[in-house]
Amino acid sequence: MKPIGEIISEHSSGKVKFHKREETESFGDALNAYDDKKYVTSANICAVLYEKIFTTRLANETANPDGFVPSKENIEEQLQNLLNREVQIIEMEKLSFRKITKKLVDAGVLTPDEKNEYDTFYTEIRNPVAHGLTLRLYEPMLGHTPSNTFEIDANYEIVYRHASEILIDKIYNLMTVKALRKQ
Repeated sequence: MKPIGEIISEHSSGKVKFHKREETESFGDALNAYDDKKYVTSANICAVLYEKIFTTRLANETANPDGFVPSKENIEEQLQNLLNREVQIIEMEKLSFRKITKKLVDAGVLTPDEKNEYDTFYTEIRNPVAHGLTLRLYEPMLGHTPSNTFEIDANYEIVYRHASEILIDKIYNLMTVKALRKQ
């Protein structure tokens, strides 16, 4: 895992590129929250961003109809296609994360093994963070079960610090190795 300080430095210098400016800013917000020791906030921003990255890539990959050739002359049409596709994915089809990753496999963006890895991460890390399920995160983050309920509350900060670090690293790797960045 890359040290968070190095990720913060690379992000600040513009070396970490996302699909959209709002994704770049969200990642910056997560890094700032981490740096301010607001680990729950950092982890939650990353949990939302993790899913958004996949949704955005699917929209980017499938926005234009077959045979459409993007050019400078049809930029407005490209933008409209992208906007319509995002609405379709989110509001009309209401695609779950697993359906989004399945469509990315179908589009040749992900392999079945990558899909499985991302889906597992979604279930084991992203979902417990997004839904505030500290108990589900406790053992994976600290390596042992809590001995009582008070131990969970007493250690929530360390649990979310670890979860935040894992989420930041995962998102960083997704974007810097261009696994989900359209080339």
